[in-house]
Amino acid sequence: MTSLFKLNPTQRKWHLPLVAGVSVGLPLLLGYFTGEQEGGRSGDLAGLSILYLQSNKLVERMMILMTCCFGILLSYCVGIWASANPLVAPLALGLHAFAVHLALHHLRLTRPPGNFFFIMIASMAIYTPFDLAHIPEKIGYVAMGTISTCIIGFIYSLLTIHQEPSTPLPERKNI
Repeated sequence: MTSLFKLNPTQRKWHLPLVAGVSVGLPLLLGYFTGEQEGGRSGDLAGLSILYLQSNKLVERMMILMTCCFGILLSYCVGIWASANPLVAPLALGLHAFAVHLALHHLRLTRPPGNFFFIMIASMAIYTPFDLAHIPEKIGYVAMGTISTCIIGFIYSLLTIHQEPSTPLPERKNI
Protein backbone atom coordinates (compact mmCIF):
# COMPACT_ATOMS: atom_id res chain seq x y z
CA MET A 1 0.00 0.00 0.00
CA THR A 2 2.90 2.39 0.61
CA SER A 3 4.10 1.96 -2.98
CA LEU A 4 0.81 3.46 -4.13
CA PHE A 5 1.67 6.79 -2.51
CA LYS A 6 5.40 6.75 -3.26
CA LEU A 7 6.76 9.39 -5.64
CA ASN A 8 9.28 7.86 -8.00
CA PRO A 9 12.06 9.94 -9.53
CA THR A 10 11.80 10.73 -13.23
CA GLN A 11 14.40 11.50 -15.87
CA ARG A 12 12.15 13.86 -17.77
CA LYS A 13 12.91 17.55 -17.72
CA TRP A 14 10.70 19.85 -15.64
CA HIS A 15 9.71 21.94 -18.66
CA LEU A 16 8.21 19.08 -20.70
CA PRO A 17 4.81 19.30 -18.94
CA LEU A 18 4.73 23.02 -19.71
CA VAL A 19 5.42 22.35 -23.38
CA ALA A 20 2.77 19.63 -23.37
CA GLY A 21 0.31 22.12 -21.91
CA VAL A 22 1.13 24.59 -24.68
CA SER A 23 0.78 21.98 -27.42
CA VAL A 24 -2.59 20.86 -26.05
CA GLY A 25 -3.79 24.36 -25.19
CA LEU A 26 -2.88 26.13 -28.43
CA PRO A 27 -5.51 24.34 -30.57
CA LEU A 28 -8.08 24.94 -27.82
CA LEU A 29 -7.31 28.66 -27.79
CA LEU A 30 -7.37 28.88 -31.58
CA GLY A 31 -10.69 27.05 -31.63
CA TYR A 32 -12.10 29.39 -28.99
CA PHE A 33 -11.02 32.59 -30.72
CA THR A 34 -12.18 31.44 -34.15
CA GLY A 35 -15.52 30.16 -32.89
CA GLU A 36 -14.66 26.53 -33.68
CA GLN A 37 -14.59 25.02 -30.17
CA GLU A 38 -15.34 21.54 -31.53
CA GLY A 39 -12.38 21.81 -33.88
CA GLY A 40 -10.15 23.02 -31.06
CA ARG A 41 -11.16 20.05 -28.93
CA SER A 42 -10.36 17.69 -31.80
CA GLY A 43 -7.04 19.38 -32.54
CA ASP A 44 -5.84 19.33 -28.96
CA LEU A 45 -5.82 15.52 -28.96
CA ALA A 46 -2.77 15.62 -31.20
CA GLY A 47 -0.89 17.74 -28.67
CA LEU A 48 -0.52 14.69 -26.46
CA SER A 49 2.00 13.24 -28.90
CA ILE A 50 4.65 15.65 -27.62
CA LEU A 51 4.98 13.43 -24.56
CA TYR A 52 6.76 10.87 -26.75
CA LEU A 53 9.93 13.00 -27.01
CA GLN A 54 12.49 10.53 -25.72
CA SER A 55 15.67 11.06 -27.70
CA ASN A 56 18.59 13.40 -27.18
CA LYS A 57 19.30 13.86 -30.89
CA LEU A 58 17.30 16.37 -32.89
CA VAL A 59 16.79 14.21 -35.98
CA GLU A 60 15.68 11.15 -34.00
CA ARG A 61 13.47 13.27 -31.77
CA MET A 62 11.66 14.86 -34.70
CA MET A 63 11.30 11.55 -36.55
CA ILE A 64 9.74 9.96 -33.47
CA LEU A 65 7.49 12.98 -32.90
CA MET A 66 6.27 13.02 -36.51
CA THR A 67 5.73 9.26 -36.43
CA CYS A 68 3.70 9.56 -33.23
CA CYS A 69 1.70 12.46 -34.68
CA PHE A 70 0.92 10.31 -37.71
CA GLY A 71 -0.05 7.48 -35.35
CA ILE A 72 -2.36 9.81 -33.43
CA LEU A 73 -3.98 10.90 -36.70
CA LEU A 74 -4.31 7.30 -37.83
CA SER A 75 -5.82 6.32 -34.47
CA TYR A 76 -8.41 9.07 -34.83
CA CYS A 77 -9.20 7.95 -38.38
CA VAL A 78 -9.63 4.32 -37.31
CA GLY A 79 -11.93 5.39 -34.49
CA ILE A 80 -14.04 7.77 -36.51
CA TRP A 81 -14.59 5.24 -39.29
CA ALA A 82 -15.32 2.47 -36.78
CA SER A 83 -17.99 4.64 -35.17
CA ALA A 84 -20.24 3.93 -38.15
CA ASN A 85 -21.12 0.46 -36.90
CA PRO A 86 -21.38 -0.33 -33.17
CA LEU A 87 -20.85 -4.03 -33.87
CA VAL A 88 -17.58 -3.46 -35.74
CA ALA A 89 -16.23 -0.80 -33.35
CA PRO A 90 -14.99 -3.15 -30.58
CA LEU A 91 -13.27 -5.41 -33.10
CA ALA A 92 -11.64 -2.44 -34.83
CA LEU A 93 -10.48 -1.03 -31.50
CA GLY A 94 -9.03 -4.37 -30.43
CA LEU A 95 -7.14 -4.84 -33.69
CA HIS A 96 -5.95 -1.26 -33.57
CA ALA A 97 -4.70 -1.65 -29.99
CA PHE A 98 -2.82 -4.79 -31.00
CA ALA A 99 -1.25 -3.07 -34.02
CA VAL A 100 -0.27 0.00 -31.96
CA HIS A 101 1.32 -2.16 -29.30
CA LEU A 102 3.38 -4.03 -31.91
CA ALA A 103 4.40 -0.83 -33.70
CA LEU A 104 5.52 0.92 -30.52
CA HIS A 105 7.41 -2.17 -29.39
CA HIS A 106 9.14 -2.26 -32.78
CA LEU A 107 10.04 1.44 -32.48
CA ARG A 108 11.27 0.84 -28.90
CA LEU A 109 8.81 3.36 -27.46
CA THR A 110 7.87 1.25 -24.47
CA ARG A 111 8.45 3.92 -21.83
CA PRO A 112 5.41 5.78 -20.57
CA PRO A 113 3.03 6.93 -22.00
CA GLY A 114 3.38 3.88 -24.28
CA ASN A 115 0.28 3.00 -26.26
CA PHE A 116 -2.14 4.76 -23.91
CA PHE A 117 -2.87 7.90 -25.93
CA PHE A 118 -3.21 6.08 -29.25
CA ILE A 119 -5.86 3.76 -27.82
CA MET A 120 -7.54 6.57 -25.88
CA ILE A 121 -7.88 8.74 -28.98
CA ALA A 122 -9.28 5.86 -31.04
CA SER A 123 -11.77 5.17 -28.24
CA MET A 124 -12.82 8.81 -28.09
CA ALA A 125 -13.28 8.90 -31.86
CA ILE A 126 -15.43 5.76 -31.74
CA TYR A 127 -17.66 7.49 -29.23
CA THR A 128 -18.31 10.50 -31.50
CA PRO A 129 -21.52 10.35 -33.54
CA PHE A 130 -20.92 9.17 -37.09
CA ASP A 131 -21.55 11.90 -39.63
CA LEU A 132 -20.07 11.11 -43.03
CA ALA A 133 -20.22 14.69 -44.26
CA HIS A 134 -18.10 16.02 -41.36
CA ILE A 135 -15.43 13.28 -41.20
CA PRO A 136 -12.89 15.14 -43.41
CA GLU A 137 -13.37 18.28 -41.32
CA LYS A 138 -12.80 16.40 -38.04
CA ILE A 139 -9.72 14.64 -39.41
CA GLY A 140 -8.45 18.00 -40.67
CA TYR A 141 -8.68 19.49 -37.19
CA VAL A 142 -6.62 16.64 -35.77
CA ALA A 143 -4.13 17.03 -38.65
CA MET A 144 -3.76 20.74 -37.86
CA GLY A 145 -3.15 19.79 -34.24
CA THR A 146 -0.39 17.41 -35.31
CA ILE A 147 1.22 20.14 -37.40
CA SER A 148 1.20 22.61 -34.51
CA THR A 149 2.58 19.91 -32.20
CA CYS A 150 5.46 19.22 -34.58
CA ILE A 151 6.26 22.93 -34.79
CA ILE A 152 6.16 23.31 -31.00
CA GLY A 153 8.25 20.15 -30.60
CA PHE A 154 10.83 21.44 -33.08
CA ILE A 155 11.15 24.80 -31.32
CA TYR A 156 11.33 23.05 -27.94
CA SER A 157 14.00 20.69 -29.25
CA LEU A 158 16.10 23.52 -30.65
CA LEU A 159 15.99 25.27 -27.30
CA THR A 160 16.71 22.26 -25.09
CA ILE A 161 19.03 19.93 -26.98
CA HIS A 162 22.61 20.81 -26.34
CA GLN A 163 24.79 20.43 -29.35
CA GLU A 164 27.33 17.70 -28.84
CA PRO A 165 30.72 18.23 -30.44
CA SER A 166 30.75 16.45 -33.76
CA THR A 167 33.18 13.60 -33.99
CA PRO A 168 34.76 12.96 -37.35
CA LEU A 169 33.48 9.89 -39.13
CA PRO A 170 35.99 7.07 -39.54
CA GLU A 171 37.50 6.68 -42.97
CA ARG A 172 35.91 4.08 -45.17
CA LYS A 173 38.17 1.19 -46.08
CA ASN A 174 38.03 -0.19 -49.58
CA ILE A 175 38.06 -3.95 -49.78
